[in-house]
Amino acid sequence: MRVYKPEWKDRSGERTTGAVYWVQFAVAGRLVRKSLKTKDKRVAQMRALQMVEREERKAVGLADPFEEHRERPLAEHVADFDVHLAARGVSKAHLDDRMLCLREYLDATKARTLVGLDFVEAQRWLGELAAGPLSARSVNKRLQALRQFGRWLVQARRHTHNPFEGLAMRNEATDRRRVRRAFTDDELDAFLDAARRRPLEEGSRKRTRSGLSEQVEAKFRRVGECRAFLYAFAAGTGLRRGELAGLTWADVDSGRATVTVRASVAKSKRMAELPLRSDLAAALSEQAARVRAHGLGTGPRDRVFPGPLFPTHGTVARDLAYAGLDGEDDQGRVLDLHSLRVTFISRLSAAGVHPRTTQALARHAKIDLTMRVYTDLRLLDLRGAVEGNSARPTALERTARARQGVGG
Repeated sequence: MRVYKPEWKDRSGERTTGAVYWVQFAVAGRLVRKSLKTKDKRVAQMRALQMVEREERKAVGLADPFEEHRERPLAEHVADFDVHLAARGVSKAHLDDRMLCLREYLDATKARTLVGLDFVEAQRWLGELAAGPLSARSVNKRLQALRQFGRWLVQARRHTHNPFEGLAMRNEATDRRRVRRAFTDDELDAFLDAARRRPLEEGSRKRTRSGLSEQVEAKFRRVGECRAFLYAFAAGTGLRRGELAGLTWADVDSGRATVTVRASVAKSKRMAELPLRSDLAAALSEQAARVRAHGLGTGPRDRVFPGPLFPTHGTVARDLAYAGLDGEDDQGRVLDLHSLRVTFISRLSAAGVHPRTTQALARHAKIDLTMRVYTDLRLLDLRGAVEGNSARPTALERTARARQGVGG
């Protein structure tokens, strides 16, 4: 074994010595030459001995399968994990979110190799996040990214154990920072009407001197009608923003009155065919005409709600304000596009639909999410439910009748 700093002659003929030490040795008839990546001779000699021992173990089939991975930069493992998730077909948004969470952890803890992945450090980091402005859900999202990364390291035979196993999830029910509420019937009517009117009315006010040409006026009307139909469709199907944005004409069948949520756009990554209200199914032909009039396609792969006509978060907020609706009530509950999904689910519950059916239409894995988070109690007839429970004599009434000799 030889530990040395390489020397060579530069173009001028002067001898130059390398900055870091290298090692050269032979094992099993093979010459090995590697950089020790240090300027300290004592450290270089220790690393050289370890390297020789490792190569000799490899030569006789006793190599540690995890040793090579322990020395690799964590950034390389994260990049490979990125490739693994992409190969599984997860959405780009989910993939980007996972990578962002992992990079936040690496930046905060300064971990550079697998040895730096530490349970206590991760626990401390998550605790600091929870004590700050992040909600329990946001903290849990980062925790889930760590645990998933740790599981993959074990499955890919890169680490002996999951360093994040055992990290406790926060209670999201007691720390919801953004609570949505359902629209009442009157509020929904006002919201749809405002969305329909606002583009034309605001456009007309901005051009009071020259007025609007018939072509521009028709365009403003189409934009308003498209937006109002999207809101009505969301309230009538419970589809999420991403599912609405990804909906194609091949996904809707007005004849059968169904809408198909493809696995590629569904949050759960599972395909679902849902019944479509007859009025919404009938209105699809009008939506197609509006899209074509806007110069956009209506082929099988074209969007029902194409990008140029899809409302941004700011557009939704302005439509709410135009309808005279506050984006947040005195209890801190908000109205936004996703509130239309809350409205859909809450209306099902208010109509007396069986909870299991409501869960199926909401496409929730757990019924607790349907009942606790997505059902607005204001829309439920609690008084009627209590009064309806008196159709049969109560226990008190039966006891009183028994005392009077009437019988129960």
